Amino acid sequence: MSGPDPERFDAFDARLKKAREQRQEAPERGAVDRSGMGTGLQAGIDVVAGVIGGLLIGWALDRWLGTSPVLLVVFLFLGAAAGTRNAFRTLQRLMEEGDRR
Repeated sequence: MSGPDPERFDAFDARLKKAREQRQEAPERGAVDRSGMGTGLQAGIDVVAGVIGGLLIGWALDRWLGTSPVLLVVFLFLGAAAGTRNAFRTLQRLMEEGDRR
């Protein structure tokens, strides 16, 4: 029994390279670039989670300490600021990755 034929492998490699080049040149119909959708969704979730977290912490502290709406309002703004900061960091990381490409 003889070993593999190197010419067949070279021909296969050439056909495979050609097929990959053609696929990269012609994107699929209706293809949408969704590379940033996950990051954008994460940024939105960061803001919403910050607001909800601040509301819950403020509400719980107000009930415990009897300082009705004071801490709720304070922690609402703190949560919104923290969520916005996290979203900004996430989007800044996305922009840096885009610059490297």
